[in-house]
Amino acid sequence: MTPDKYYVLSETGFGGPKFRMGERYIQKGGNVNVGQSNYQDGNDIYVNLTTRESRTGKLLTVSARSTEKVNVALIQPADEEDFINFLETRSSQSGKVNPAEIPFVDIDPVTYCLSILAKIVAAESGESSLSAFQQIIVRESVFPAQNLDKIIAKAQTCLTENRSFKFACFVCLNTKCIARAGKPVFYLGQDEKRLTTPKLMRRTQKLISLLEATSIPFSIDILIADTDIYDVNGDWLATPDQTPNIEAYQQKLSLIFSGISPKLKCKLWSAVQAPYGPQYKSDFNAVYSQFIGSTEEQVVVNILKRKSSLVSQGVPDSEELQDICRITAERNFALYAAQGPIINSEYDCLIMADPEPLRLGAKQSLLAPNLPIWYPYSG
Repeated sequence: MTPDKYYVLSETGFGGPKFRMGERYIQKGGNVNVGQSNYQDGNDIYVNLTTRESRTGKLLTVSARSTEKVNVALIQPADEEDFINFLETRSSQSGKVNPAEIPFVDIDPVTYCLSILAKIVAAESGESSLSAFQQIIVRESVFPAQNLDKIIAKAQTCLTENRSFKFACFVCLNTKCIARAGKPVFYLGQDEKRLTTPKLMRRTQKLISLLEATSIPFSIDILIADTDIYDVNGDWLATPDQTPNIEAYQQKLSLIFSGISPKLKCKLWSAVQAPYGPQYKSDFNAVYSQFIGSTEEQVVVNILKRKSSLVSQGVPDSEELQDICRITAERNFALYAAQGPIINSEYDCLIMADPEPLRLGAKQSLLAPNLPIWYPYSG
């Protein structure tokens, strides 16, 4: 079964040759389990989801109703090759369907149904989905969105190509420090970070609800910045391999964010960065060489903040500590800059949730001036 790939059988009700074919294919799998859920979302939309599942896959029917009503049916085969073979070997009398006539989508059935409903409602009100999307980006941005024209252009492309608009939002690891032999030793804790505070979680829920009211399907990857501990603090780690702590943190955050919305998926940044290894290394080294020994205010301030934090955690103040703080600050600047082009290639827009959003936005745009950034969280 291919995750997040559904074949669309109907957008106008639960009938017709494609839908009946889908029913027969699920019945072909033997014992069929039926599940049903009804709920009302935050926009006064009533949703009914029925799932019929057997060993051959899932048949999903979704009804969504507000001022208008939409009924859609989709199928997710357990084995795509078997499904295609089933279509091709059926006779005309048994309702043969050309596989090429069945489109597929990469978003969950409820979101797909709601996107169709939103288009219909928007058309009725005279407001385009793209206009509604733009209004949300502009109205909910604490600071002006960076490269707004590119955000809207990418949203238009998503509508044309019937794909999800891909947001990304970073969350930092819980880096801690102890003093050992007069030096800082870094390790990872499991304390929750800023994005999981009640205030920001409520804000995230509101943003998702607003975006769902448009007809533009979207997803949000919560990117756990798991490379920072190595690329910035790698020379002073308690243990060289922090994988167990990173995996435990990912599991914890995944549970938290899944409770907010199925739109939020936790991913390790290292997995996103991996295909760009040589590019990242080259960009990192190039920017790092520019900041070595820099007396720029932003670098000096960053060094002082790091030093103050480490001293407060029991690390003795010394010239060596000053050097460590300078190196980690310079590496940090290089890391953020090297991330920018990768984010720009992999995602449609970066959501900034840093307590100093404009500062970080400038860093990540250093090598990617066209990077679209949305600032919906206050500092």
